[in-house]
Amino acid sequence: MMAISRREVLGGIFLASAGFPVPSGTKTAFAQSGNLPTVEVEINGTSAPTDDYLTWAPTPARIRFTGTTSAPVVVTLTNDPEQPLPEGRTQPLDGLVAFADKVAPGETATQPALQVTLPPDGSWVPFVVAGAYPRASTADKDAVIEVHSGDAAGPIVGTHAVMVRVRKNIDSLTPAELTAFLKAMRDLHMEANGFELFPIMHDLASQGKFPYQEAKLPNGTLNPKYWPDQAHGGAAFLPWHRAFLLLFERRLQAINPAVTIPYWRINAATKAFDRQILGTNRRSVDTFQTEVIFSPANWLYGWSIAYKDLKTVIRSPKDTSWLKMGNGKPLIGDTELFGATPPYPDADKFGEFRRGLEDNPHNFGHALLGAWHANCLISPSDPSFWPFHAEHDRLWAQWQWHYDRFDTVGTNTDSYNFIGAFIPNDTKVTTLGHNLKDAMWPWDGTSGRVVDDDESRGNRPDQNPFGAFPKAVTNGTWPAADAQPRPADMIDYFGLTGALPHGVAYDNVPFGVRPQPPVVSVSDSVSLESVLAETIRDSQAPVARRFKALTILRNSGHSETEAILKSIMQETASPKDLRQLAAADLIGGDPARGAEFVLELLQQQSDQSGPLMAAIIEAAPVIHHGNVPKHLAHHVHHALMRVATDVSNEQAVPAAVSLAQMNDPHARVYLTDLLAAPSIRGSLRAQLVTALTLAPAGTTPTLSDVLAKAMEENDTETALAVIRALAGDSNSRALRLELVDADADPLINRAAIRSLMRETQDIVPKLLAYIEAELNPAQPNGKWESAGAFRIAVQTFRPFPVATVDEWKTRIQTARDKAPATAAEFKEALTMTLEVLEHTV
Repeated sequence: MMAISRREVLGGIFLASAGFPVPSGTKTAFAQSGNLPTVEVEINGTSAPTDDYLTWAPTPARIRFTGTTSAPVVVTLTNDPEQPLPEGRTQPLDGLVAFADKVAPGETATQPALQVTLPPDGSWVPFVVAGAYPRASTADKDAVIEVHSGDAAGPIVGTHAVMVRVRKNIDSLTPAELTAFLKAMRDLHMEANGFELFPIMHDLASQGKFPYQEAKLPNGTLNPKYWPDQAHGGAAFLPWHRAFLLLFERRLQAINPAVTIPYWRINAATKAFDRQILGTNRRSVDTFQTEVIFSPANWLYGWSIAYKDLKTVIRSPKDTSWLKMGNGKPLIGDTELFGATPPYPDADKFGEFRRGLEDNPHNFGHALLGAWHANCLISPSDPSFWPFHAEHDRLWAQWQWHYDRFDTVGTNTDSYNFIGAFIPNDTKVTTLGHNLKDAMWPWDGTSGRVVDDDESRGNRPDQNPFGAFPKAVTNGTWPAADAQPRPADMIDYFGLTGALPHGVAYDNVPFGVRPQPPVVSVSDSVSLESVLAETIRDSQAPVARRFKALTILRNSGHSETEAILKSIMQETASPKDLRQLAAADLIGGDPARGAEFVLELLQQQSDQSGPLMAAIIEAAPVIHHGNVPKHLAHHVHHALMRVATDVSNEQAVPAAVSLAQMNDPHARVYLTDLLAAPSIRGSLRAQLVTALTLAPAGTTPTLSDVLAKAMEENDTETALAVIRALAGDSNSRALRLELVDADADPLINRAAIRSLMRETQDIVPKLLAYIEAELNPAQPNGKWESAGAFRIAVQTFRPFPVATVDEWKTRIQTARDKAPATAAEFKEALTMTLEVLEHTV
């Protein structure tokens, strides 16, 4: 006989003995002693451990008696005692389960305990479980259902462990949760070779319209390279990305079932852009760069994407810890969407909500992050894409809860605005894949011209290597078999209307529908708004006061706001910053109408156009990817081209960089010409070099010459950008190997290390020498950099001979043990390297 602890796993089932002996070899029976019952619990109708994952949605469960008795057995199901409340937390770290004997449609389990009578013949007794909102798990199967003999005070005769698995705010994750998410992404990419499928899928879904492809060629024939965007600019923007996120999350869960995609509240300050999490482009308090730096002790260190040769993660050289538009205004979020005055007209209707959300925060957010994010052909390559898009899915989920928008059959257009299926040449329907009952690409298996339509609305991407959406691993979760998802399948993710749930929930979106609040009268604010309007118009008022008044007024929904913004832009005597703020506000409120007005004004005020052009450049990716007429997108594009070819224009570099992010076929020419301008140095020149890595292929300047000149001029910013861009260039390899040890800015040394770690094994001896050298307290980062780079080099060039790997293990172990306790990051990076070496032979 042997005793089994409360949380020991045996055969995928958690057992509890509470001191009772259990026969050795037992697989499914719970502990018993004397007349105590033997019971078995299953979640989702199976004993598979993959089914023991809950959200706030009701999940079927069952329990039965498996012993010998002539009378029914009464048991009570409860949670195990909660863990202590950690400092700084509002609730314990372990998940909490709620129970019910049954639930009506649209309801979930809410009882803290449940008494069940078990028949003596061993028949299953059904019941319902759910995560008890808002108490989610922080570790795999940390929520334990206790089975008590008799009432809740009776002896424990069994347990069954589950996980309340939901998506959470990335800022609330425990260190262990963060590490699990980051490592799962790394393993999907580096070990399973499954990450790059997602950027490729997103690219193909979008690329038919690039650059501004038309359905017909100038001669009137159909354009074979045109297809409508499958994922953006239409009704299926939210459903398509919900399916995309779900597929990605399930790939992560195949690696670690406890992982979910966290969301990032992009309209508020966040700690996510840290070297230990999603990487940072902050080099000092006030200095930002395009290259994103990850800690060597971060599993994302060395992140690169072979598809399209994306060598290192880059973002706009600005503070990403709180995204704000050029007018200083945060992006739209919960407060605005679900406050007294929503930011979009008819915000309770799906069509307007989707259109508004896709512009702001989505398009503006991608544009502000810049670089990879600003180009939807490559944006999923940045690991931060996934928390970014989980936030948009969360906002949709909260909107659904707020307004009761779970209709999957098209009763009306409140939950989805195109409620039928695609019909060729019918103006009442929208593009194939964006109607409620259309199968979405790529999971429908189609490619090319699927349906004849005069406007080619039935075209799909010209290739489709992806296949159907795979059957869910968890029983009772969508889809029950390989599927071709429709927008309709993505709406009721909780299963409120009888559809299979997705197994997804958010930590701040409850199950069901918001209880309707009482009507509250709103006090008249016209007088205040009038005062604010007068202050803004008063050219003699201090600029700071006018800024403040404009900030308050634009959030109030005042009817005259648009007219005031236009008047400020038209007054060339107004401060430049105020004019740019007004232009950015006008475009942010309505990208199409706002940009059209600003462009007209630019023509009238060509000699005073700086602030207005700055606002257009900032909004260009939004207009390029957004819901604007094509002629307007063309006008904005040409405006950027004019500015980018004028070296004397202070907006030339931002315009050229924006064109590269928009995949303009001539962007490389603009960037190269500006790079040759003697007046452009430092961070501006560095931005041009970085943008060259985003521009379509073409003639590239000799970057080795640019590097030599930058080193001669002590232009560290440009040198760093060139070293990054030269990664993989065999002609400059010897020079970069020299820079690893050169007497130069340590930033140069470290950049050279990062540029070489995937390129040549010649870097390995240098890295080992750095790792084993004495720690220089004044410059510890070079040693730490080498610890991460060695790990990446080993992963890149494996396998190695067993003797070599064994030698490396010994040397790395020795270096780790010798390092002082204060070098925790270095020691952790070496521990991760040892883990990789175990799988290197």
